[in-house]
Amino acid sequence: MERKLTITLLLLMVIVYVSALTILMYLAPEYSPIENPQHEIKPAYNITIIIDYGNGSTQKFTGINLDPPNTTVLHALLLVASVEYHYEGPYVFIDAINGVRNNENNNNMWWQYWVNGELPMVAANKYYLNSDDIVEWKYWPSQFSNITKLLSY
Repeated sequence: MERKLTITLLLLMVIVYVSALTILMYLAPEYSPIENPQHEIKPAYNITIIIDYGNGSTQKFTGINLDPPNTTVLHALLLVASVEYHYEGPYVFIDAINGVRNNENNNNMWWQYWVNGELPMVAANKYYLNSDDIVEWKYWPSQFSNITKLLSY
């Protein structure tokens, strides 16, 4: 019974997370020239991609050049890693990077990305990069992990 409750709560949290992310993406269209046609899609040169596997292992790729219209965080990641993903409406959701899957073995760890040290609340296929941006993909605990612990007791 406790296991069923934990699984139900985890699924509920994923649904809430995806829903919140989707709502925030609609509220922050300035990151997407597709949703904000006044924004010009420009080339993005000298991009750095860092993949942090959450276990002390990282990979760093430098000097990545992207030409329009393929200048999103997703396009940059696809150039340097094996990526499994799916779409939630028009937004991409990363399922695994180089074989490391979200919430593997119920570890409550998920792929999230930062650009220049900031966590954008925009899907990776909607965030357009600028030259010299640094993108960090981190396999980190969910922000809802404390709620899960409280509700599972």
